Order: sequence, then C-alpha cells, then structure tokens
Amino acid sequence: MKDTKKTKRHLIQELVALREKTARLEDLSPDRGTAAMSPPGEEQTYRGFFENASEGFFRSKPEGRFLDVNPAFAAMLGYGSPKELLSSITDIASQHYVDLRDRHCFMERMEGVGSVHDFEYKARRRDGSEIWMSVIARAVRDEGGRITSYEGI
Repeated sequence: MKDTKKTKRHLIQELVALREKTARLEDLSPDRGTAAMSPPGEEQTYRGFFENASEGFFRSKPEGRFLDVNPAFAAMLGYGSPKELLSSITDIASQHYVDLRDRHCFMERMEGVGSVHDFEYKARRRDGSEIWMSVIARAVRDEGGRITSYEGI
C-alpha cells in the first residue's frame, strides 16, 4: 500500500483483533502461560507479525507500566531487547515521557475518546537523549467500561 496512514491503521486493527483473540484464549485456558493457550497458526502468525514489524508496538497499563513491546519499539528507545526495556521502565510518566503534561494529555484523550491518532510527544531514550514519537493507540476496556490497558503503534 502506498498510503502509510492506511497501512498503520490496518496494522493497528490487525493487532487489536489478534490481541482480543489471545485474551479470549487466555481466559479459556486452565493453564495460563503454557502452550495450551497458543494454538498453532494464529498465535504464531500474531507473534511473527509482532516480533518482525518495523513499526514499534506497545501495550501498557494506565498506571504507567509497559506490559509488552516489540523489538522495533525497544530499539527506537535504545534498548537491546523488549525484556530490557520492560525491566528498565517501571514508570512511563517519569521515565518515558520528557514532558509529564504529554502523558496527562494522552490519558485524558484515551479516557474521553478512547483513542489517539498521530499523537506526538517527546520520549526519553535509554541514553537520556530525546526522540519525537507519533502514536496511534486505543484504550482497551473491560465489561464495565474501565480502561485496563492501552495498545498502540
């Protein structure tokens, strides 16, 4: 596709659909965290897509902790692996955002509208340098409407 915005949106939609399927499988599995929750095919397709994407993907908690990032997201921020980033950034507001007001703005939009498109902010890299980021993300809500996580690219 030549339209990069359409491509990003299409990738977000695919990621969201796969995340929802994965969450349903986790709910059905009596042994969460085992191979029982990962049927061959769909999970492998999702994992390959997630791990090999050139765009950075993330999933985080409103409380301020990354739950999952792909290698591209970790690399953008100067980390050698997703695992290194996940263990290093324990408070997104103070460690990831350069300006705390941007974090508040992001959260307000997610609470109000449920998504952001081309949300731009400065992020702090591992070495302390700064990088501009443009994010497309959505709020994931539970049955009661409470935001449980954010997913984005």
